Amino acid sequence: MSLSGLVLLALLAVARAQSGFNPAPLSTVKIPLSVDRNLRYTADVNMSSSPDTQRFRFALAANTGYTSVAGTSCSTCDNVPAYNRTLSASVQSFPGSKNVTLGTQSVVGNFIKENCGLREVNGTAWQYPNQTIIVANDSSLFSDLTSGIVGLGTNANGATGDFDDTIYGGWLIRNPTQNNFSFGMALSAPKFDSETSEGNGGHIDWVVPDHSAYTGTVATRNAMVSSGSSSSTDVVSNSFGLTDNDWVIEMDGWAATLGGASVSNSTSVQALLEPLFPSIYFPASQANLLYAGISGAQQLPTPQNGGQVWSIPCDTQMQVGFQFGQNFLLDQEVLVIDSGNGTCTGAIQGWPDETTDSYLLGGSFISGFYVIFIIGRPGSGVPNSVSIANRFQQSSKTNVGAIVGGVVGGVVFIAAVGLAIFYLVVRKRRIQRRAPSAIAKEEAAAAAASMGGMEKYYDEHGAAQYANPLRNSYASRSGLPTPPHSAFTTTSSHPLLPEAQSPVSPLLNVPGSPTPMAAMTYVTPMGATALSSRGNYNPSEAGSHVARSSTMYTTADGQNITIDPFMMPPSAQHSPSSAGFSQSTKGQQSPSWQGHTDASSATSHDAQLINFGPSGSSAASEQGSVRPYGAQAIPLAPPPMSRKYAEAIASGDAPRSIPRQLETPAPPYSQNSAVSESETLLD
Repeated sequence: MSLSGLVLLALLAVARAQSGFNPAPLSTVKIPLSVDRNLRYTADVNMSSSPDTQRFRFALAANTGYTSVAGTSCSTCDNVPAYNRTLSASVQSFPGSKNVTLGTQSVVGNFIKENCGLREVNGTAWQYPNQTIIVANDSSLFSDLTSGIVGLGTNANGATGDFDDTIYGGWLIRNPTQNNFSFGMALSAPKFDSETSEGNGGHIDWVVPDHSAYTGTVATRNAMVSSGSSSSTDVVSNSFGLTDNDWVIEMDGWAATLGGASVSNSTSVQALLEPLFPSIYFPASQANLLYAGISGAQQLPTPQNGGQVWSIPCDTQMQVGFQFGQNFLLDQEVLVIDSGNGTCTGAIQGWPDETTDSYLLGGSFISGFYVIFIIGRPGSGVPNSVSIANRFQQSSKTNVGAIVGGVVGGVVFIAAVGLAIFYLVVRKRRIQRRAPSAIAKEEAAAAAASMGGMEKYYDEHGAAQYANPLRNSYASRSGLPTPPHSAFTTTSSHPLLPEAQSPVSPLLNVPGSPTPMAAMTYVTPMGATALSSRGNYNPSEAGSHVARSSTMYTTADGQNITIDPFMMPPSAQHSPSSAGFSQSTKGQQSPSWQGHTDASSATSHDAQLINFGPSGSSAASEQGSVRPYGAQAIPLAPPPMSRKYAEAIASGDAPRSIPRQLETPAPPYSQNSAVSESETLLD
């Protein structure tokens, strides 16, 4: 809140603390308003304490302290809903009658006392019992559904009434510890929607203003008359055509910007605030000065609502500032009124009587700001005053659309959170129900993707030799605990695929072993056991010396089989490559050894049972050793094959082995077969 707002709060506190008063806590009561066909602000009022409460719609009038209602005997009240005193058990007769004039309209009738209530935004009613009411038997003020007037005046200007007959006077009688009554107006622009539109006129912050509804500097002006004063007709101009001019304050002048033109008047003048009238009224000379600066403005021949009207282009750009110690601006959004059929009029009108020199600030002005009225208890020393402040837009109006949008957005957000929680719960349950084999397969696929999926194999003689990458699920086969991913490091010791970055687990770095995969034990489905062997290769791969140690196998029936080292023939024409592609085979397949693929099911067995253990051998001098994925490529010799399968290989009818993309092959080897006839598709 601004400094001036705090000052205003302090003034209210001081006012309530004067004369030994100890005020009780008060709270703001919000009264919703509507706009009728005549562009008047109306509130819903209940009358009578009977079970059958009579409900009406009353217009707000700030410059009379009397509340009035159409009676059943009023023949000039335009058939509006009328108050029937015979249906009320709380009505009291009150002597006297009254004639109240409001501009060109008037109300004439007798007094009664009745219990009333103002409808609040929550549907309840703010009660004000024993209120003085004029029951009209003649009036030109009521029309459509508007059956009465809520008097927001003080009856202070002259001897035309008693302050105790006002709503404020009755409230101060019921609250003797309070020395003033206050309220704030947060009006919407005076535009008619329909007779059933409730709340489209804004609201009143009754009893206590809403100090969060405004921002910036607050301009405060004392009213020119005070509650309970004697005749003050010499102070206030009588040109307004109102019986009581209770809310007249001093205005320091005005200034307007009209496109490229500017007009102003810095003379101090009297200004009356009255929400009963939708327009702003200037003296005739000042209105002519204003519209002379607007291109295309034309004065209409017939006055409207007691004022002279100008038609102006609908695209008129204008700003008018009203001076109350500071400048309060209104622009074309308020000052240009769409009359329909492509025509517009100005919200500022001129008095028909050219001798009138006062200003009237109606609903078009009040709706542009937050206006606070303070009514002091007679004799308390608290003056009646008006404070004007700029609206705090986020809280200045009851915006039903924003409320509905907020509720809908909240529901959507809660639904989205619920769906997200449901998805996570279902996903977690599905993961828990998945088979370990499926999890292992996905882990292997993820490992292959992270390693680039590279492969290199040779299938010249119906055989395949692979070095498998380590998988996270190996612990179930080897008995070793599965190391976390953070325990792995990457290495690129592959002489043929230097771009391969492979994880190496520290759990496999056994002392005395030059490489984690230096020793392997392979158990075939037939029961044969393959002992460790090591192959050393030159990085250039083609046409180079290849040394390999002999390997001995023991079959299930106790026979020992020895495979001699293979020497790469000079005619080999293989080019090193980092890309893995399948190769067609034209060379004769040797019937003397068996590959690692089950020909009947095309299911690879060469990595089903692998144990990793330390090796006593050293590879310090093996400069050209192939180490895919952080381990040396271990050539796994095949077990003896059946005679039928050997004959199938000899005839060329044996099925081709299928490469596995998750494995990196070692260079080719065979027994007694040439590789020069191989059609290489690498690179």
